[in-house]
Amino acid sequence: MKSFKRILASFICLSLMFALFTACGQTETTDDAQQSETDQQIDTDQAEQETDPDESDGNKELTGTLTFWHFNSDEGPALARAFEKAYPGVTVKDQITADTDGNYQTKVQSASRSGDLPDVYAAENAFVKRFVDMPGGYRPLDFPDVDQVTSKLVPYTLEIGTNLNGEL
Repeated sequence: MKSFKRILASFICLSLMFALFTACGQTETTDDAQQSETDQQIDTDQAEQETDPDESDGNKELTGTLTFWHFNSDEGPALARAFEKAYPGVTVKDQITADTDGNYQTKVQSASRSGDLPDVYAAENAFVKRFVDMPGGYRPLDFPDVDQVTSKLVPYTLEIGTNLNGEL
């Protein structure tokens, strides 16, 4: 059951990362303050997507930097490297904060209140619903192929990913 939760959390995280890049537009890159290396944190940048106007819509190359927070030092970097491998033009700056005594959850909630959330952050079954219902916790999925993508997901993930306003 524990491995199922990890697989589900990884799948949700990858789905959210896919949704972010599908839905984002061009933005400028800005650097945040560098984090302490002893905390296993790396300096962060905002996500950026650049496209060549001569390319067709189905052939856009993603470029830029994506900030990704995770609570597991084994899973987080592996997910980040897998995304970089799938999208070579994207650099993923991953920050790992162990959820010992709820530290990761507190970090995410504080960042949400201050409006300083990363581009993507991981959640697991034990606390994902709290983040989904948290004001500013996740942006609603709103991109042209959202129905096609969500039709392939397990209904449970759609239920847990729907906030109090009925937005996925």
